[in-house]
Amino acid sequence: MFFVLFIVMFIVLIIGFVYLLTRFRRLVAQIYAPENKKGKILAYVFAGIPLLGLIIWSIISPYYGAVFSLHLMIFWLFTDIAAIIIRLIVKRPPVHISRAVIALVLTVIYMGAGYFFAHHVFETDYKINSSKDVEPLRIVMFADSHVGATFDAEGFEKYVKEMEEAGPDVVLIAGDFVDDDSCRADMVRSCRALGQMKSTYGVIYVNGNHDKGYSNFRDFTYDDLISELKANGVIVLEDEILELNDSYTIVGRLDMAYEDREDIGGLMSKTSPDKYTIVLDHQPRDYDAEAKASCDLVLSGHTHGGQMFPIGQFAVLFGINDATYGQKTIGNTDFIVTSGLGDWAIPYKTFCISEYVVIDIA
Repeated sequence: MFFVLFIVMFIVLIIGFVYLLTRFRRLVAQIYAPENKKGKILAYVFAGIPLLGLIIWSIISPYYGAVFSLHLMIFWLFTDIAAIIIRLIVKRPPVHISRAVIALVLTVIYMGAGYFFAHHVFETDYKINSSKDVEPLRIVMFADSHVGATFDAEGFEKYVKEMEEAGPDVVLIAGDFVDDDSCRADMVRSCRALGQMKSTYGVIYVNGNHDKGYSNFRDFTYDDLISELKANGVIVLEDEILELNDSYTIVGRLDMAYEDREDIGGLMSKTSPDKYTIVLDHQPRDYDAEAKASCDLVLSGHTHGGQMFPIGQFAVLFGINDATYGQKTIGNTDFIVTSGLGDWAIPYKTFCISEYVVIDIA
């Protein structure tokens, strides 16, 4: 589905470049007012200069340049539509220069905000009151750090210290700790940072689709990652159950990328119904089964909060994910999806934030 989405976006980008060429050409024509054939040709030549810059930027840094160009096209289209409406009302449309300036300013502001929210991590708090007789528990949970994408190991160490200041009883990692492009040095250093993190019950990890990887060009394997996590005291759960204490059970699921992952009903049959069960499942795509299995709390990531509007909305609309962000309750089961500590590939977040989550259960 996401492959189809990228193909559609590529086609839209090509159409957008053609559209921007016509807009730049009209802008040049308005400045130089060419009336003859030679002047019109020169207008296209001069219009192609900024467009060529956008194309080169998109080739060199596709996730920066292409996304910026796409949004410039969208905002310029909005100003053109606004101009048509104004012309119908006052019989005099705004000049093309003003439309160009407005489109550029809106794009810079919008993408600047998107860059800020992708590179600044916030704390989001949740409070859950259980009907079961449990002792209070403070969870710090994060997902989608994608170490090496938005930040490197040094940046991750800074966020580890911030999360540690929240005073967690347990730290839960809901997958995509590393990225397809992560390097071994960053992976090793980040694992060591987790090993130094202070909490009552330690750090617990389940994998995500990018931890497994989609290619073989990393300088470490998934097995190397797991070995390094375990060497630093991180508890790895792969369709496994951990009795945290007398009140809580942690169920760690393999990511959906694994065809042999166990059914949630089978996993829950091995737990005590008297204990509060926390399920770590990277992708929020099994809500009905998890609610039917009487899980108490399910924690996920994967969606990045939608990453960029309206990607997350389409993912829910077409049934790719059961939720994109935040808290949801089905029956007696609470679900929380985090927008993630970092990002994959696209260095912007619009209409969402980067975060780690603090959950207090009582």
